[in-house]
Amino acid sequence: MVYGPFDWSFFGYTTPAGNKLMQEWYDSLPVEARDEITDAISAVQAIPNHLWVRPLFDQLGDGLSEFRIDAAMVSRKFRIYGYFGPRDERQAYTFLLGADKRRQHQKNEQDEAKKRMNRIERGEAKAYEFDFTSGGNEETGKGQGG
Repeated sequence: MVYGPFDWSFFGYTTPAGNKLMQEWYDSLPVEARDEITDAISAVQAIPNHLWVRPLFDQLGDGLSEFRIDAAMVSRKFRIYGYFGPRDERQAYTFLLGADKRRQHQKNEQDEAKKRMNRIERGEAKAYEFDFTSGGNEETGKGQGG
């Protein structure tokens, strides 16, 4: 079945001070984890978003959604919270917060991602074009984007 042309653009959250927290988080991951995340995102880049489904993608409500990445090569699971937007962009998805999946329900991470989404939509923060090719630390990164 042909859907095209779909060419999603992916953005990352920029703080009001100009820090690219999602890029910093992504760049801190081991190269194998970055490769698995990039492969997962590439799988949806050319299809309509109504086909973005579990296990890779899930809608969480209030405009928030998540990519669910099981990075087997590094024995880690990641969640990348985001939303379809910013509002003035067409076929755009913005990564708001990346985190290691450490427990069943990540309410704190989801709450922070919602705050970031609202800051962008109110014009208090910005989104930048996400760079999947950036370098980064070859060691294991920890923590969350933010």
